[in-house]
Amino acid sequence: MVVVTKLGGDGGIDDRGTLVVGDVVRIKMAVQADKTPIALMNGGQLVMLLMAHGIGVHRSTPDLFEIDEDFGPVMK
Repeated sequence: MVVVTKLGGDGGIDDRGTLVVGDVVRIKMAVQADKTPIALMNGGQLVMLLMAHGIGVHRSTPDLFEIDEDFGPVMK
């Protein structure tokens, strides 16, 4: 969803919208477009960029347990 703002009185904001990632994450965004060249990216690229810089995310590592089959009898 993207809405183009009216000219003037918007604090420099040109577009407002909501980025939806995987139909789970919804991020409200405001965009200011200048005459300076800009790069465009899709939602996946934005998420990878946010993750790379640790913005709005934190890393968690789940513990992984494996069965040691050499340890004692197997319970049935």
